[in-house]
Amino acid sequence: MNPEKRSIYNIVLFAIIVGLTLSWYGSGNTLILHFLNYTQPFTVFACVLCLYLLRRNYFRLVEHIAGWTSIIYVLMVHLGLLSPGDFQPIYLQFLAPVVLLAASILLIVFERRPAITMIVGMYVLHLVLTIVLVVRFLGPDKLGIELYVELLVVIALILLVMLSLYQYRHAAVLTYAQTIEKLAYTDSLTQIANRHALYASLEYALSAQQPMCLALLDIDDFKRINDRLGHNVGDQVLQGVAQTMKEAAPTSLIGRWGGEEFLMLAEDAAALLTDLRRVREGIEALDVAGQHVTVSIGATRLRPDDTQGTAIARADTLMYRAKAEGKNRVMTDFGPETQPLG
Repeated sequence: MNPEKRSIYNIVLFAIIVGLTLSWYGSGNTLILHFLNYTQPFTVFACVLCLYLLRRNYFRLVEHIAGWTSIIYVLMVHLGLLSPGDFQPIYLQFLAPVVLLAASILLIVFERRPAITMIVGMYVLHLVLTIVLVVRFLGPDKLGIELYVELLVVIALILLVMLSLYQYRHAAVLTYAQTIEKLAYTDSLTQIANRHALYASLEYALSAQQPMCLALLDIDDFKRINDRLGHNVGDQVLQGVAQTMKEAAPTSLIGRWGGEEFLMLAEDAAALLTDLRRVREGIEALDVAGQHVTVSIGATRLRPDDTQGTAIARADTLMYRAKAEGKNRVMTDFGPETQPLG
């Protein structure tokens, strides 16, 4: 359960406890409703139990208790009104809102199909008990008016269920769309941005003339690792490098450019150099299946007349210069000096 939902549950449960406690206390002087001596304490106890279980992170149990408590509360109210000393005609007006409130809770805490089944069962019991109340205390001639009211309740329940189904399907479509978007912009092996996402960010920086630096990283001797130790170890190396980049470069956008190449984008040159030093040192400390891993890095600053191709080509040239000068180093064309940072 996310923190926002937890907060909502806490507020709602606390409000129910306060409301039921006050209504129970106040009814002693105004209404002769003996069944409140049972329904209110029972519901307050259930809410207190839910608050306790929320603190222990039993979220599904809390939701099931809330759902069943709603049904039991509805039945207790109906059965309580069957007592001759408690029934007043005006009380019939409060039964429909109680049923609708219980139905709303069921739709929130249960899956759609069991929730609808429970709502139908609850409403049938409500209808039968309401007819018994009307016939017993008001007479059969008043039944037509009550059935008209119940027709409105049925319409309200149908609309409530349809709204819930719409929200459920909308949430499912939204989740599916978010999943597709994540797959489109995320590298499946390393779980960082893929080439498509990096292209989009780089294109935006170029079109907006936004100050930006980029760095191209290439794992040294990666082909030899794959050939000697197999592709499984190669995949572990790629995942280890990606994880190190995420941890060591918090101010940069990182992604897998393709194969054993990775790309980093940052607005601030000094921050990028700091991240690159940490990335290089972190990767150098990696030990994957006993294999020592290093990277060579070329970093450049975007120029006003750059295209994606020219910027990447410049970083690529710097990266190969880093390899030619001994690997496991950073070569830049900006900063206080253009010497290797290794």
